[in-house]
Amino acid sequence: MVYQYQAGLRRWYQQLPTVYSSVGALITNPSGAPLLVKPSYKDEWTVAGGVADDGEPPHLACEREVVEELGLRVYVGNLLAVEYVQPWGAQLRPILYFMFDCGTVADHGIVLQRAELSAYQFCHPYECVDPVNLHVSACVVAGLAARTSGTTAYLPARRRFHA
Repeated sequence: MVYQYQAGLRRWYQQLPTVYSSVGALITNPSGAPLLVKPSYKDEWTVAGGVADDGEPPHLACEREVVEELGLRVYVGNLLAVEYVQPWGAQLRPILYFMFDCGTVADHGIVLQRAELSAYQFCHPYECVDPVNLHVSACVVAGLAARTSGTTAYLPARRRFHA
């Protein structure tokens, strides 16, 4: 009887919709400017972060990505923003994007993972000359406000949901 229940439960879970989990690190310099990075594989700037591995908690994914991409060991603090990103193009499932407060650093300790990143800068996303990913820009702005207010921002999908 227990086996039948477990098998039924497994089938039920398998048919549920899924989402991708992605993370970003809000790191600032002592004057409060956010750290942005330039991936070598796309045109827009973003923050350190990436997709969580299967079963990996978002805060640990953030810590891992910062070490991999920047060579920095940071304390992953408060969850500052959560964004729901609708599927589009090759992205077949929605993304839940978690932005964490990873503190303040000086730039002298940053060592870029050259296979993935080509540059970094401390710059507010709306003041940068170079294009910054729109989703990331929204999360950085919301994250800076959330850091000050002690809250977490929720950024729902900016595209209309079509069932």
